[in-house]
Amino acid sequence: MIANLGSLEVVLAFADDEHIIGQRHTEWIGVAPFLEEDLAMSSIAQDELGHAAALYEIIVDEIVVDEIVVALSDEIDVDQLAFRRDPDDYRCCALVEHPNTDWAFSLVRHWLYDVAEHHRWKALLNSSHQRIADLAVQAFTEESYHTSHSQAMLTRLLNDPESRPLLVNALDTCLPLATSIFTPAPGEPLALQDGLITDTSEELFQKWKANITTTFKEFQLEGSMPSSNYSRLTRTQHFQQLHSEINEVLDLAPTAPW
Repeated sequence: MIANLGSLEVVLAFADDEHIIGQRHTEWIGVAPFLEEDLAMSSIAQDELGHAAALYEIIVDEIVVDEIVVALSDEIDVDQLAFRRDPDDYRCCALVEHPNTDWAFSLVRHWLYDVAEHHRWKALLNSSHQRIADLAVQAFTEESYHTSHSQAMLTRLLNDPESRPLLVNALDTCLPLATSIFTPAPGEPLALQDGLITDTSEELFQKWKANITTTFKEFQLEGSMPSSNYSRLTRTQHFQQLHSEINEVLDLAPTAPW
């Protein structure tokens, strides 16, 4: 059991990131630029949504065990936590909230996010919470394929004279957003104290930055690593529309058993 319930905010932030990036990836299903990517994004989206569901389930179980009355209801389930919270109660980072503007943006975001995710899951392998540690083992393996996919596709297109300018422009847009991944969630000090997580957000940022910089040097790219100006407590201008879209079906019959 998680000793300090404030630590749940860290788990919630990660779950929300996984959920929303999964939702964004699904937007390419059937419309990706070629079949290989259509299939890849379908699979990756499914994995991310599965990771989110597993993390939400851990949170729900902790809330139930401790008989915490939350804002939504006295009895909260995974779907309520994932979909029915007020937008202000989400803790996702700005990068995942941004809409898919074009394929170059989505690919660069996929790469930046999954390199970060590699380190985030790795940092949970030795979590003091056994269910989180067990989930991390599975997710870390799956994420290795995601990272390999994004790196291979990025390499392929950066070597193409026609595609390279599009990716460079996408990097300029994505980098300031990507640093928001490492904005600490509320409760991080408690999560560290509990051993729930083993790395601070700053430590994860430095590991991610080292990976990103290696690719920049390899392809002679330029890009600064600005500090994040985003808070996990505040939603961007893009979130409300996405929140409405993912709730469209539930809104048709809010009290129906799905």
